[in-house]
Amino acid sequence: MALTLVQITEYITVLETALSRGERRVQFADRAVEYNSPDDILKAIAYYKTLSGDLTGRPKQTLVVASKGF
Repeated sequence: MALTLVQITEYITVLETALSRGERRVQFADRAVEYNSPDDILKAIAYYKTLSGDLTGRPKQTLVVASKGF
């Protein structure tokens, strides 16, 4: 099943909201997904942003996340 631009935008919004709240479980319209870490949510956001860029014809952007650890 191909995703529409509206669905991809909704997924990004839900993921960004979950990330800002510190939640790992997100509920989409038809399914729930539990991510292992905030990094996994960031990777999913980057993936969906790449998909949205493909649909709109905008150039692809790469998200690089780095941390020093604790």
